[in-house]
Amino acid sequence: MVMIIEILLVLLLIVLVFLFLIFLKSWHIHIIFKNDNLEYLCNVILNFLFVNLLFFTLEKSVYLKIQFTLFSKTLNIIEFKLNDNKTEETNDEISTEDEDIFEKIKQIIPLLNDSKQDLFSIINLFVKMVKFDESYVFLNLGLLDDNLTINLCTLLWTLSAPLYPLNFKLYLTPEINKFLIKSDVNVKFDLCLLNIIKIMLFISRRKNLQNIIKIIIK
Repeated sequence: MVMIIEILLVLLLIVLVFLFLIFLKSWHIHIIFKNDNLEYLCNVILNFLFVNLLFFTLEKSVYLKIQFTLFSKTLNIIEFKLNDNKTEETNDEISTEDEDIFEKIKQIIPLLNDSKQDLFSIINLFVKMVKFDESYVFLNLGLLDDNLTINLCTLLWTLSAPLYPLNFKLYLTPEINKFLIKSDVNVKFDLCLLNIIKIMLFISRRKNLQNIIKIIIK
């Protein structure tokens, strides 16, 4: 009986240590995203201790790969597709997708302006929580409506300013009289899971931020 209790205590200690590491040890996150009006390439790497989670796109399908890194050797454990890929798209379908994105952006911009204070609060949380490696975002943005374009660009410039001292740079080019979303993103930072939960809890208490997320994902 005593031996069983000792084993259970050891297992409990292992679980507690594991949970402590998961929530308090930093995850290294590397995001690469290139987009040219719906033609996109995305790679997201999450590294924690000896585990790597890789999310990547291939012909517009999204895959997840799990790897273990042991003694400088990387072992592929499993890989699977997260979504179904539609192999053929007509010009009409692509045009409709452009219109959908444009309509979403028009809905989101007023909500962004109404949520400026909340967005600044999230940025301030990032300033306190996140450690960036050299990171950059090149973005060419045109929304057909020049007022919308300048409005959104001004908001993005303002929100990104506090991140400049943290090695995060936004290079933003407004595109006048055209619809264009072209980006080249390379962002690397360390963030612990506990801080991610704090940000999620903050968002869960802000209705406008929740509405923005709903519009993006619907």
